[in-house]
Amino acid sequence: MPQLETQHLGCIDYEPEHVVVFPAGLPAFEHETRFLVVEQSSTTPVVFLQSLQNPDLVFLTLPAGLVDPGYQLAPASDDLAAIGFEPDQPIEAESLIALAIVTISPDRKATANLMAPVLINRDRRLAVQALQPWSGYSHQHSLPVPAGDSSCS
Repeated sequence: MPQLETQHLGCIDYEPEHVVVFPAGLPAFEHETRFLVVEQSSTTPVVFLQSLQNPDLVFLTLPAGLVDPGYQLAPASDDLAAIGFEPDQPIEAESLIALAIVTISPDRKATANLMAPVLINRDRRLAVQALQPWSGYSHQHSLPVPAGDSSCS
């Protein structure tokens, strides 16, 4: 079983068939095309997107529907085609994962990008960050600070 030693998540054992491929990479990270989706019980519901090419690169994400329970995807047909869905193909909810990339500012304010979710075709292991400027969602959707958390250390 292959292993990846990462800066933030330690040593990860993975099966090659669990690799998620971003054919066009991610915006500003176009050369990063192979990732692992890492879920840890100690950090639920956070989902990490760990680069296989750069062990220092990991994206913190949350399921988009958890960030906004009424979240409505509105991806372009080109984005769906890029991850293996046929035009006008009905997409079952369990076949498509939508993750919002989380950003934490220096002052510890967290936001989620609901305008450009990461979409993963669970069956084909293909992914894209789908820019949806027409969706009405923000790229900086505010996340609440967990109760009991404080900015004082």
